[in-house]
Amino acid sequence: MSNARRLGAASVVLFAATAVGNACALLFHRLLSQSLRTAYAQLVALLAVSNVLSNVTLGLNTYLTKAFSHEAELNGPGAVGARLKALLKPGLLGLSLLTLLLLGLCPWLAAYLKLPSALLAAMVMGIFAVGVVTLALRAAVQGLHHFGWLGLSLMGEGIGRVGGAWAWGSGVAGAFGAMLLGQLAGIGLAL
Repeated sequence: MSNARRLGAASVVLFAATAVGNACALLFHRLLSQSLRTAYAQLVALLAVSNVLSNVTLGLNTYLTKAFSHEAELNGPGAVGARLKALLKPGLLGLSLLTLLLLGLCPWLAAYLKLPSALLAAMVMGIFAVGVVTLALRAAVQGLHHFGWLGLSLMGEGIGRVGGAWAWGSGVAGAFGAMLLGQLAGIGLAL
């Protein structure tokens, strides 16, 4: 198969996977808006915090994808796994320190957003930390040009969120549990 056909097929797969993931996001919010009622405003406010935090990850995703792609081109696909392992210890240490710093801001954030508990803000920080790990694994998959697995990871995250929302649906904490379940499904499919 030529490179152009492979790229076209990969584009179709990613388009379909993104469409499924976005449809799942819509269903996730529809389910939660019905079950949470007024608490849905708390969830939306916390998701806005998550969106602000995700700005940090945009540059990281671009850098890691490029680095993994370059590594695969120069040293073969096996080198990507070695690079990922080499980044694991310092990356997790940096992520842990950043997460601890963010956790320190949780009482202030909870007061500012008028949340019933700082635990909800702490859950956002946990979701952010797991999201960074998910991002790193997906960057490796994308750098290897395994777009089918990348698409499955994106779909798995969306489906996991909807499944978790359906199963748990118990308040904002349950919604974050569903988001965590989705991320773990995405990680599992990116491995």
